[in-house]
Amino acid sequence: MRMLRYVLITAVGAVCLMLGAGVAQEKPTGRLPPGFGKLGLSEEQKQKIYKIQAEYEAKIQALRAQIKKLEEEERVQIFSVLTPQQKELYLKLRGIPEVKPNESKSEK
Repeated sequence: MRMLRYVLITAVGAVCLMLGAGVAQEKPTGRLPPGFGKLGLSEEQKQKIYKIQAEYEAKIQALRAQIKKLEEEERVQIFSVLTPQQKELYLKLRGIPEVKPNESKSEK
């Protein structure tokens, strides 16, 4: 029984070490900004740049989502200024089929 416990603990420890080693050795990857490839950057400099890019990517994506939401809100508010006839004409000019409020998708 002691031997089995020892083998299991050793096996679990080895797996944890292997997984940890894989994570620790993983290098960030990315693309260098235009022109940076000709600067003779060291591998360390490249890795630092890739890490910076990864850190900012999440922030940039969040801001893009926020901009998209604001642009949609703006379109809704602008559209609300139009009269029903102007809305209908706009949709017709854009080739967008008008959906009546009481019309369900299954009736189409």
